[in-house]
Amino acid sequence: MIRRAIAVAALAALLAPGAPLAAQEGAAADPRLSAMLRAIESELRDDRAARALRLARQGIEDLLRVGPAAADGPAVARLLFYQAVAAADRGLPETAAWSWSLAQSLDPALSGENLARWGAAGTFLAGRPARPPAQDGDVVPEDDGGGEPVNLFAAPPGTTTRLPQDENTPAPRYPQALRGSGTGGSVLLQVRIDRRGRTHDPLVLESPHPLLALAAAEAVTDWRYRPAEVDRDAVGVYYTVRIDFRPE
Repeated sequence: MIRRAIAVAALAALLAPGAPLAAQEGAAADPRLSAMLRAIESELRDDRAARALRLARQGIEDLLRVGPAAADGPAVARLLFYQAVAAADRGLPETAAWSWSLAQSLDPALSGENLARWGAAGTFLAGRPARPPAQDGDVVPEDDGGGEPVNLFAAPPGTTTRLPQDENTPAPRYPQALRGSGTGGSVLLQVRIDRRGRTHDPLVLESPHPLLALAAAEAVTDWRYRPAEVDRDAVGVYYTVRIDFRPE
């Protein structure tokens, strides 16, 4: 609760008239979201990554709670990108990699971002370029034993396989920001499920709205599976999940 109060206070101060905000390329049309993005960028440029990370986290929560509902993919992706930079700077590689993967799938133009200006954090992200969607069920290369690629849906004769099985996969909440808008539909999200059953590298394959994609990804980051198996050995696998949202 204290951390939330600090983040809200910091964001309010940064958005006050006269605050030194850097120019923001491709800023969202909504002035609140645009100002929030510039505020986070300002913190990053001033080497205050911890504060930037709190603001980015608060921004994501607020985006799902109060919107704007008209937020587009590039604006949501920019927020996730800044979260990735801040997390990488703070030594949180899993958070950074997750946010960066999701950001690039929401806005492919981010692959051309000048990452060098973010120092070591940019170097970390540069080493994780956008990946194309994998064939659903493909075993990740480091887990295929160095032989022929294995797909769980088309394994060679005599090979026993098991798909990932749900262990803790609660349904995401419908974004409060979209209530009353009539927005609904299915989000298709491809993730890499590792040998421990944890999710990584999210790609948005299909979504009727960026905030639905964000809500789905926010839930999936904490999902846990019983891992896939090939001949009774746990393996990492690329797997697509479908999350249905009904309008509220």
